[in-house]
Amino acid sequence: MILCLQPVLETFLKAGARELFGAGDDDDDKWMQTTLKQAGTNVLSFTAGLLVGVRELSYLFGEFGYQGPAGLRKITDTGRMFTSWQRAVEKGEVSEATLRATVSGIGVWAGWPVTPINRFISGASALESGETNNPVALLIGHSSK
Repeated sequence: MILCLQPVLETFLKAGARELFGAGDDDDDKWMQTTLKQAGTNVLSFTAGLLVGVRELSYLFGEFGYQGPAGLRKITDTGRMFTSWQRAVEKGEVSEATLRATVSGIGVWAGWPVTPINRFISGASALESGETNNPVALLIGHSSK
């Protein structure tokens, strides 16, 4: 029971907090449908993450894939940064994802507070593109989900 309840509660609490601070969607039906889909994928991802050998493939179910032990974070974030820059060079433009991957890749080596910087980047991008007009998005970030 806890294997299903924990990721569902977590999904609804995060979505509710986004809605409370005005960073969410105003359409209630769309919000519920999107949150239920996220809850389902989070249950699959969470459960797959508990099984050795299967957790390496958990990225197929949700947005958070297993990246190995915490000691390998520097390697995985640096690899993600280089992969992101490779895509940016191929496309000819630097995206928000490339900027965030760069902050994460350099930040783990330099000791920067990566999460607040990445939240600021996503919030500033959303404000600039008109996805939101809430200045709180600079502190809590913005998700198009």
